[in-house]
Amino acid sequence: MTAKAFGWKSGLFSLVLLTVCCSLPALAKPTIKINGPNPHYWECSVAYDDQGAIATDSNGVDITRDIVVDGLYNLDTSILNAEYDIVYRVVDSTGASATASRRVIIVDTIPPIFALEKDLDNVTGEVPLRLIPVPFDPDKKPVPPLWLIWLKQQFGPFDDQEGEEEHPKPDEFELTLADIANWPEWAQRMAMVWYFFPIGRGVVYEIPDWGANPMEWRCSDKTWEDPGVKVFDACDIAVPLDEVYVFMVEVYIEDNYVWEEDLWNGKYTDLNPNQLKSPGSKRNLAGYRLYYYAPDTSRNIGVAVRDVLPRYGGWLTLAGDPNFSVNCGDDSIWPTILQLEKLDRYYDSCEGDASYKISKSGVVNWNVPGTYHLVYKAGNHIAKRTIQVNDAMPVITLLDKNQAPVSSPEDSAVTLNWCEYIKLDPSAEGAVIVDDYGLQRWWPLRPDEGFYATDGCDDGYVISSQTQAYGSGEISKQLLKLAASGIAEAHTVYERIWYEARDPRNNRANKERPAIIVYVPPILSFKESGGSSWIPSQVYLEANKFQCGRSITLSQGKFDLLGCNVLNVPAYVTDTGGLDLENPEVGIYSVTYRSFPDDPARGLALTVQVEVVDNQGPGVILDTFGTLQNNEWFIPCFDTTTQDAYTLTDGCSPATDLKLQKYVWRLLGDLATDAVPDVVRDKKGRPVDYGANDLFKKDPGSYIIVYVVTDAEGNTNLPLASDGLPNVFHSNGGVNVFASPGVLSKRFEESVRIVRTQAATRLVPDLPMDDEDGFYLVSCTEDINTLLNNSVINNCFADRVDRFVWKFQNDGSIKRERTGEPLEYVPEQLKGRLGDYVAVLVSYLDRQTQPLLNEKVFADILNEKGFLIDPDAPYLMRFRIQDTDPPVMTLKGDAVVTLLCGTKYVELGCSAVDECEGVLDSIKQEPLPKAIDTSKPGSYTITYSAEDKSGNTASVTRTVNIVDLTADDVEIVMLGEAEIALECGSHFTDPGVEVRYKEKKLNVYSRSVDYFGVIGETTGTVRVNYYATTPAGTELLVGQRTVIVRDTTAPVIQLNGESALKLTQGSVYFERGARVYDSCSGQVDLRVDGQVDTGKIGVYTITYGASDASGNTATAVRTVTVEKEKANAEGETPEVVEGEIEGESPVEGEEDDDCVGCFGRTGCCGARKMPKNLLGEYLLLGVSMLALALFRRRG
Repeated sequence: MTAKAFGWKSGLFSLVLLTVCCSLPALAKPTIKINGPNPHYWECSVAYDDQGAIATDSNGVDITRDIVVDGLYNLDTSILNAEYDIVYRVVDSTGASATASRRVIIVDTIPPIFALEKDLDNVTGEVPLRLIPVPFDPDKKPVPPLWLIWLKQQFGPFDDQEGEEEHPKPDEFELTLADIANWPEWAQRMAMVWYFFPIGRGVVYEIPDWGANPMEWRCSDKTWEDPGVKVFDACDIAVPLDEVYVFMVEVYIEDNYVWEEDLWNGKYTDLNPNQLKSPGSKRNLAGYRLYYYAPDTSRNIGVAVRDVLPRYGGWLTLAGDPNFSVNCGDDSIWPTILQLEKLDRYYDSCEGDASYKISKSGVVNWNVPGTYHLVYKAGNHIAKRTIQVNDAMPVITLLDKNQAPVSSPEDSAVTLNWCEYIKLDPSAEGAVIVDDYGLQRWWPLRPDEGFYATDGCDDGYVISSQTQAYGSGEISKQLLKLAASGIAEAHTVYERIWYEARDPRNNRANKERPAIIVYVPPILSFKESGGSSWIPSQVYLEANKFQCGRSITLSQGKFDLLGCNVLNVPAYVTDTGGLDLENPEVGIYSVTYRSFPDDPARGLALTVQVEVVDNQGPGVILDTFGTLQNNEWFIPCFDTTTQDAYTLTDGCSPATDLKLQKYVWRLLGDLATDAVPDVVRDKKGRPVDYGANDLFKKDPGSYIIVYVVTDAEGNTNLPLASDGLPNVFHSNGGVNVFASPGVLSKRFEESVRIVRTQAATRLVPDLPMDDEDGFYLVSCTEDINTLLNNSVINNCFADRVDRFVWKFQNDGSIKRERTGEPLEYVPEQLKGRLGDYVAVLVSYLDRQTQPLLNEKVFADILNEKGFLIDPDAPYLMRFRIQDTDPPVMTLKGDAVVTLLCGTKYVELGCSAVDECEGVLDSIKQEPLPKAIDTSKPGSYTITYSAEDKSGNTASVTRTVNIVDLTADDVEIVMLGEAEIALECGSHFTDPGVEVRYKEKKLNVYSRSVDYFGVIGETTGTVRVNYYATTPAGTELLVGQRTVIVRDTTAPVIQLNGESALKLTQGSVYFERGARVYDSCSGQVDLRVDGQVDTGKIGVYTITYGASDASGNTATAVRTVTVEKEKANAEGETPEVVEGEIEGESPVEGEEDDDCVGCFGRTGCCGARKMPKNLLGEYLLLGVSMLALALFRRRG
């Protein structure tokens, strides 16, 4: 081979090798991995949930999101055993594709579901079943139920061994699939459920225990009937009852061992209720169990169990506790027993409630102790109640003075006058003793007068020798003690009488009753000075008080016990109680008088109060206090240095022993007109003292100062009331110290003075005032801010003056905010706002305020309930904004309306405008339109009236004339419709009305009612009246037309500029907007929604919207496309663009639409990551070119 030929062949070989290598990457395909099982067995009637797949390209890049799935929409899970193919397809960036499929098979593995019907007692008797997972082991069988053993005994294979146990043990049980091959189909299915594992399922049913919630079969002589069953299946929907099988067994229980015996089996539709009969005398029979099972088309077995508990015979139940215990003679429980017997019940299994069959026997002797039984019988059932009658204690009954029994200890109390059994001792003058014999015969101590006793069992009276009364000895001692006590006040002393009774069986009973000794002190009397009459000590000593500093002689007196026949007993002074008879001091002394001084314990005694007084009262001399002006002491504003000057005096005690109490009260009302003004009071109604910290000097207003002087003996210059305050108040609550308004009475001139504290700033408007409540009257048209500014009077200099305006509520309190602060009103905004208001001026000088104010806490102006403390304070101005002008009324339409006979009258109405309230809605009309009879000639006057909230009224009238012109005289033709619909913005052409009067055409003119614009410019309803004038000059209303102007046309939006724009990434977008016009509303507001981000590649939408006043809407859209910047000129390095398209980041290996066919080459679609297989192509190409060059050189 020549060198030239070798070079040619080598070059050709290199070219073929290069082509093959460059084609290898194109042959690589993506891969798809299916998630989950394949084939996928899916449950019937359950919505299919595909688990999807994962895809990667030849470079290992995840392209799962590019997978396209086919076949899901045709998959129907309701078709059993149907098979579907789900196909997954994917195409990578090179155009290579891959396909994978999953087979889905619809199966039924869920057994049917039973729903057992309920009986009349709302009980199903169903026993809950539970599925138990069991590891599959073909060599190990589950423990069978006993009835499965009996199935084997019934259908084979049979065990011929003799001596076989009646109930073989479950763990010795053997059964194979071949053994049940010849069994009936229903028996085979039950065996498969309970013994053999269903293929592919590792579960078995748990055998339920007996009697969890059985259905009761109550009547023994009636056959039991199954309430019914329903069977549902996910695929078959409903299972017919002729495919439901029943296995009925008897359940026996003995020593906690439960077994079952076959009773009947077969199809449910063949179930005979006579199979289940009364258990009769079967021993250990607990009840019956029915096993229901049903197969579906997939041979899944559904199972349900019902327990039936027989109830036969009856039972007797007594209500309440059957045991009772009472005392002898007490039959109070008998009504209770009778009530309980009404609640006793006997139930029969067949009849139900058969309580009428209950019979009773037995008697109770309540007066004889012992145990008694009441026996109740019904059928063969017996029950009884036991009554234990106990031996009773004697009963003591207390009597009142009329020998009537008393029911309570309070009613049994007896009273005794302490002096009733007191008498004078004949052996010692002035001594007293107790009449014991008479006291022992006091009626409460005597049988049958104060008490009697009975035996609770024998009902016999206890004789007096067997009942004792005690207590007379203690009472006797108490009587003598009271006589010598010397107590001057009447009172009571409590003692007791007690009784003891004993019956023949030596049972004893005790009882007490209160004995109240009423003590009324002896009457001590003194002989009238210079006379023969005796005066009781209280009256005598009250009238004969002793003056201090003078000697005293105490008179001898006498004792009298009225009602006790003890009179004229001498009384001697035995104790003066510390009273110095020679030089007595002021005070009250207790002086004791006795009838037998030798032995105080044996005589009468009484202590009386002897008073030594000082009859000379104290006083006060008032000096200056500020400046006296018109009977008032005047204190300048902000002056707290003015001092009160006065001197205290007393005719008996030294001045150092005198005490002064000043009461400073703020006066309310006008002193120039009110002679009994009230004062500021707290919430308890007591006058507020403004003397503390000289508060009255700081708070402008009028005050009264009352000076109360008290000496050592308690004498005062002014009488005091029961509340301790000076008695200067009238019964109506006002201060009663003035002889006339502003002038003090003579008796108060030396103990009371009037003080006025001047206000720095006042409000005195030039306005009329309501004399009844003191409000300035302001018109609702008045400018309140100007009024207040013109009403200010400055009495003295202040650093600043704040003004507050508050409003009164209906109850007279100030309207407040939630914080409790007064709600402030702006004077400039009060014009026309009716109501009662108050303006408050607060003046400031250094750190002082008038009135007192602490961080806007108006405690000195308002009380805690929001009421003004002093409504007439000089810094306040109360004013009432009121409306005194009537409304202005305007007729709609003509004041005189003339109609032809028979023409309908249309009411146009009237408007009313009030200068304060504006337009009034409520207008009265008399007569109403229906009262106007247009069928005959006549004239009507309609009166319209209105009233504003202030009670101001106004009225206006309209005259309606009915003219007697018939249709022969006037012919009226309405052209066009009586009601015309017009689009807003359109021109209205009036069709008009033609009128002929006696065949002569009349001129017709029209007027719109209460509308003065061009019809069609705005929406709404316009009424047009047509009039004609007869040759006699009569104006007739000949027709009416209604024009309804509607706006149904949407606004028109015109974009400024193009509707589609393209921008380069990174450039600037300028919003050009749009113009909008509406034919009815004119200019309409434009809404612009949307934004353009030129930094991100994508398509953006700007939406323009507009809505007119009628709700018509219009929209327009502009699209803005942001594109990537084009590649630079050839030879220049292109800019690397890593942008986003519609919010998504580029995926490695994913191609743009403009880059199809680039295969990653630089300069086609910008910088790309070079695929791995392309490196191999370039390497092979370089080796081939190098070999070709060597061969050529060599040749």
